[in-house]
Amino acid sequence: MTRTTYNGTRLIPHVVDEVSATEPNRIVYSVALSADISKGFYEISARNFANAVNKTAWWLQGLIGRSDKFETIAYIKPHDIRYFLITLACIKAGYKVLFLSPNNSKEGAAAIINATSCRLWVHPQGQPRDPLLEELRQEHDMHVLEMPEVEELLDADTVAHYSYTKNYDEAAAEPFCVLHSSGSTGLPKTITITHGLVATVDAVQLLPPTEGDHGFAPWTTYLEKGARMYSPNVLLHASAIIMNLLSTFFYGTHSIMGPVDVTPDMNLFESLADHGEIDVWLVLPQYVNELGQAPEILPKLRSSIVMAVAGGPVSPESAAEVNKFVRVFNLTGTTEGFLTGNLLVDQDDLLHFAFHPYSGFDFREVEPGVYEHWVVGTGQKFPALLVELNDPEPSDDAVLEQLVAAVQKQIQKADALSLYKGYLHNDCIIFADRERPFVRTDKLTIKRQATLNLYQQDIEKFYISRGDEAGWAVRAR
Repeated sequence: MTRTTYNGTRLIPHVVDEVSATEPNRIVYSVALSADISKGFYEISARNFANAVNKTAWWLQGLIGRSDKFETIAYIKPHDIRYFLITLACIKAGYKVLFLSPNNSKEGAAAIINATSCRLWVHPQGQPRDPLLEELRQEHDMHVLEMPEVEELLDADTVAHYSYTKNYDEAAAEPFCVLHSSGSTGLPKTITITHGLVATVDAVQLLPPTEGDHGFAPWTTYLEKGARMYSPNVLLHASAIIMNLLSTFFYGTHSIMGPVDVTPDMNLFESLADHGEIDVWLVLPQYVNELGQAPEILPKLRSSIVMAVAGGPVSPESAAEVNKFVRVFNLTGTTEGFLTGNLLVDQDDLLHFAFHPYSGFDFREVEPGVYEHWVVGTGQKFPALLVELNDPEPSDDAVLEQLVAAVQKQIQKADALSLYKGYLHNDCIIFADRERPFVRTDKLTIKRQATLNLYQQDIEKFYISRGDEAGWAVRAR
């Protein structure tokens, strides 16, 4: 076994093996048995997990041999530790895993498959064949491997060790896994995550206090050894990989995983708050927004240390409400760059970001005193707002007028805070058709281009009907 000592040059396959040898009985994963967390967890030790990685690597090699050119193997769900087992097994056997989103269109998935020259697909036993796979196989020669179920892979006490002997210098530029962009503005793009990028999560521990950091500590301060961490984020995303795999072994945290095939909701959150002893939460903005309107759950979060939120903008009102009971920390990052350099701002500044001076971020002045990015432009003489409602559109005209007025109030508030005033008229509103919900990514953010395509005719009709003048609220039909 190749041992590494210094943070920032450690490789996860080595660390997994080292923890297995030095702390074999440490629980690294606790998997909820059901949505009722009081029923307990199935616990996985460091040695059990490392042995399962070895078993998965030997299984892979037995079917298709070793690779010396990082051939791509595609994988889709379910929400269980097979994501991590196939990742590390591919690394050990010379392959690279590609995590595909089941929400991709056939065209989007085909673009990713072609970009990575992927002709191998691992299908998890015990799960129905993904429709996306069947569509792709009509036009692509995909060799499908049936991956054993979790219980079989964890039954690995007598499995021989599968060695991984590369050092950091040899592996830094090599693939750890392949992710892809959401495709919100078109076809998704592949993003190769290297061992070097993965090591930056470890290297954050090396960031020293320095001039310009305002006394703020790195965000990883909360990743204490033994801290119980829960995230509902789907495991094909960078944030879930960081929290459920990398921090588990780089920082020694304890990953709490929800029940497989149970969609996270407020009922599950409440049960976790009651029985999960969660120290650190990492959630999408949607969940903070919902928690802010769940007064029966919020007091139960007081025993937690922090709720980190990443993946998009969070409602200031909801975040402030949750922040009264547990610290809300707003994380920002990218799939290409992970979360390196985020600093812990004051708790009351939860909507703001700070970055360590060594992170290399370059903030450029838009105009005196203003540092921000602003996306504008619709190709028309004036923009309109396409609005999706949570509840059915009211049929009563008086109630509809009240709704329009409420939306207009938010438009005026946004306009007052924006750099460029008066671009969005508060009477240019298109209400989306409830039968055509906005197209969303796995992070529940809007796929902009796909949604615009869905409403292209409605938008065109809106502008044709108004000519050169801004108009009023209309329904998309």
